[in-house]
Amino acid sequence: MSKKRTCLDSAYAPPLTSTLNAIKMKNSALTHRSIFLKEVKEAFPEIRERINSEYGLLHCEMHDFTDHVQGLIDSGDKEEVIKAFKIAERHFLNGNCDLVNAVAVSFLEHLDFADGKYRRKWAYDLLPKSMRKTYHDLTD
Repeated sequence: MSKKRTCLDSAYAPPLTSTLNAIKMKNSALTHRSIFLKEVKEAFPEIRERINSEYGLLHCEMHDFTDHVQGLIDSGDKEEVIKAFKIAERHFLNGNCDLVNAVAVSFLEHLDFADGKYRRKWAYDLLPKSMRKTYHDLTD
């Protein structure tokens, strides 16, 4: 009695395996919130506790990062702002859909570069070009 073949049998395995591997490779190339948060917490340990208290809600975690970066901008800390922008840009360009969305709407959209009580325009000049269009699309 011959066994009925399924798509998981060896005759079908190569195409299925290569498709699954291609999907896995594509997804593994995109960064996930856990990688982003690990980088943020290592770069800015002073906000680790605040981020950890957000119960895994990505947009709330991103707002904590945004608030911290805004404080760096307001205090004129150029080196730390550059470090933060590099982290944000890396995950804006290479993140999965959820992470890219969070960087756009919970980070970029909430940054304030307007001079007023604090001088801030200098920080806009440091914003990576790869994120400026999105910033303008969200804030204009």
